[in-house]
Amino acid sequence: MKKKLNSTVVLLIALFLGIICGLIFGEKMTFIAPIGDIFLNLIKMIVVPIVMCSIITSVANMGDIKKLGRIGGKTLVLYIGTTALAACIGLALAGITHLGEGITIQTGEEIAVAELSVLGVLKNIVPSNIFAAMANFETLPCIVFSILFGIALVMVKEKAGPVVSVLECCSEALNAMIGIIMKIAPLGIFALVAAGLGQYGIEIFAALGKYIVLCYIGVPLLCIIYIVMLKLFSDLPIKKFLSGGFRVFATAFTTRSSAATLPINIEVATDEFG
Repeated sequence: MKKKLNSTVVLLIALFLGIICGLIFGEKMTFIAPIGDIFLNLIKMIVVPIVMCSIITSVANMGDIKKLGRIGGKTLVLYIGTTALAACIGLALAGITHLGEGITIQTGEEIAVAELSVLGVLKNIVPSNIFAAMANFETLPCIVFSILFGIALVMVKEKAGPVVSVLECCSEALNAMIGIIMKIAPLGIFALVAAGLGQYGIEIFAALGKYIVLCYIGVPLLCIIYIVMLKLFSDLPIKKFLSGGFRVFATAFTTRSSAATLPINIEVATDEFG
């Protein structure tokens, strides 16, 4: 517990030091931007491999396609439900405060709005070339392929043993890589925040002040909903959830990327939450 608390405190210190240095030294802090980019690239580097290995092994180890259907259905309902709640909170806050009122965006050119359909979305998440999807960092097509590949391994039964063993070993090795990368997380987070504030300055807060404030009102509201769900459907202690989750929050805040946060999310969910 002490070790987890220390890592959380160190990340928090790095975050605030980055803010202070960025505000005090301004553009001089942009020289450390490459350090933040290296940290970001290290995380992104393992996103696709760890997601694919984790999903394939999880599906294959279930051994029952019906069980997968039940768990997958619950996951889908939770995903759609929490996404809808997040959207409702955002729309409500924007509507109440009249966010964006009086702002005119001039692009100098017409913007084409693409027409979306359910079949069109489904078409885009089914990869025609899995290697191209991996190279282009398209996570949804990779997830679809991983689920189908995991189901195929369940269907071939005992013959899939060696493949599953190799993928489990790869998954363990990738988790170890996350541990290595997180050793430099405080430095990476400090660099990202300090360089970002140094480049854009405090003016970025003035220009987007209302939007930023609303974001930091909306996110805790959504976290409260998650905590209620946690209390109703899980025996995981709330304190443990918040403590372990801070690593995910800090990474998401500094990298501005849900994809880059995914490996940390998987590691925390697996190793700390079981």
